[in-house]
Amino acid sequence: MALIGQPNVAFCLLEGRPLHNVTTTMSDKVSQVLEQTDGLGASTLAFAPIGQFQWEAVLEGFYDTGAGLAQEGLELTGDQVLMYALAGNAIGDPFTGIDGPHGEITTLMERGKFHRTRANFKAHLGPQGGAHDIILPAALPVRSYVQAPYAIVTDVGPTNLATLDWGAGFVDQETGSAIGFLGVSALVLDGGADILFTIQDSNNDIAYVDLIVFTAVAAAAAGERVAAAAAAIPGDIERYTQLMYEFRGGAGALRSCTFAVGLVRSFQ
Repeated sequence: MALIGQPNVAFCLLEGRPLHNVTTTMSDKVSQVLEQTDGLGASTLAFAPIGQFQWEAVLEGFYDTGAGLAQEGLELTGDQVLMYALAGNAIGDPFTGIDGPHGEITTLMERGKFHRTRANFKAHLGPQGGAHDIILPAALPVRSYVQAPYAIVTDVGPTNLATLDWGAGFVDQETGSAIGFLGVSALVLDGGADILFTIQDSNNDIAYVDLIVFTAVAAAAAGERVAAAAAAIPGDIERYTQLMYEFRGGAGALRSCTFAVGLVRSFQ
């Protein structure tokens, strides 16, 4: 049996802002929504599933008001990309990503101690991943892995990271879907224009074509969720995937970027 402990927590990013540095506790929960079906005056309670699933996450940590850090991200309005890997920071490690609003932020103050913050997130569990869906339903064989670990890169590029092999069950995937998540924590362009991230796929781990192209990033912090249907170019979603990144414009030699990428795939 594999045990996962605190040193395995790799990253937790909110719109690219690192939360793992100040987060002390985190829990996520998947629940099936039930409705009460017993009649008025029945002697026993009865419940039945209504086909809806809900995902919730609660993060608690230190109240950090630094620019580009946790509290700044929590105070944003609208949809935000939350992405985390709690079991390692290597390509192929388990990953979770969601693009949706947080429902509640609580500031906890206690004399003689650091202020703390608690944030709650909620989302619907959907098989194909709508704007506020997270793909986790047990009815579908779904995989969700780290495509690029949380790390700093300095190569000008274009540079591809190591291959992720999804296994024989993901050969010539015609009816499934893929959703990519990008979080950029820090970016130094040194006179350049931006950095471009692309997830590519291949059926032989030799010839790769573009599958998901993220919006070019010109400033940190940034986060994005991009979905690719199976009917889009290159026509299907293949067994092997890799991330390609490229600093664009200018000739600065000091360019660097700290980021992570996750990829979620369902196979039908």
